[in-house]
Amino acid sequence: MRKFKFRPAFSTYTTLIGALSVVHECNLMLALFHQMQELGYEVDVHLFTTLIRVFAKEGRVDAALSLLDEMKSNSFHVDVVLYNVCIDCFGKVGNVDLARNSFTR
Repeated sequence: MRKFKFRPAFSTYTTLIGALSVVHECNLMLALFHQMQELGYEVDVHLFTTLIRVFAKEGRVDAALSLLDEMKSNSFHVDVVLYNVCIDCFGKVGNVDLARNSFTR
């Protein structure tokens, strides 16, 4: 998209990230996410939740926690959906303590 020097719509990015989440293309999802931020789009809790869910399911807990910290440092409020995603995913990768601690992070 950048090759053709046009600015894709917010919905284009969210659709691509959603599709990539189905096939667990973590790195490409993250690249698109950061590209959105570079272009000045305001990302939302839903996008953070999508990324965190996929990274956690792939066992990339450090990346998921990094996104969670980024989200909090940008003054986003963690909602009940994201807490459930964290508890579910971190529990499934065998890190019950991390799932429990996600409430206090």
